[in-house]
Amino acid sequence: MAKFYISDLHLGHEKILALDKRPVTTVEENEQLIMTKWNAAVTNADIVYILGDASYYDYYKTINIFNKLKGRKIFLRGNHDKWMDEQENKHNSMRYHECLRVGDYLFNEPVTVSLCHYPMAVWDKQFNGGYHLYGHIHLNHHPIVLHPDMNRSFNVGCMTKLMDYTPRTLQDIVIRSQEFQSQNR
Repeated sequence: MAKFYISDLHLGHEKILALDKRPVTTVEENEQLIMTKWNAAVTNADIVYILGDASYYDYYKTINIFNKLKGRKIFLRGNHDKWMDEQENKHNSMRYHECLRVGDYLFNEPVTVSLCHYPMAVWDKQFNGGYHLYGHIHLNHHPIVLHPDMNRSFNVGCMTKLMDYTPRTLQDIVIRSQEFQSQNR
């Protein structure tokens, strides 16, 4: 079992395709791109943390898409996840996290990972080997990510070069981040 992370899928969000310069022209192509890369990387034994802005669709269409994706999914709420509100109000059977702290491994060493849709300036164990994963800012260069104390934080928005529309493990994120001058591109 491995843990994977990704954010800002924006399923069903037509305007985001141009804003993010996604390599597709329709929401259906966006879904197919994400499904293909997701299912190639993730197994059914894995856990995938979706750090917000998963879908613009209603609850039923969103869940139908996620049922086609491998792995156990754990959702964090983003600012565009209205489908979560709809589901909680009607069914009250699922809960979504605002922020979450999980244990993971990096080069076979245990680490703490703080997850949130939004970048945080301070997180648990920040100065003791902890990591922070977030989304929300897409391809924008927010000043917070340039601060030296943010060196163990990563934008896991699917559209970044770091993620390339693929859920990734923490170790893959850290290794791949060394290829890019900015983790937000």
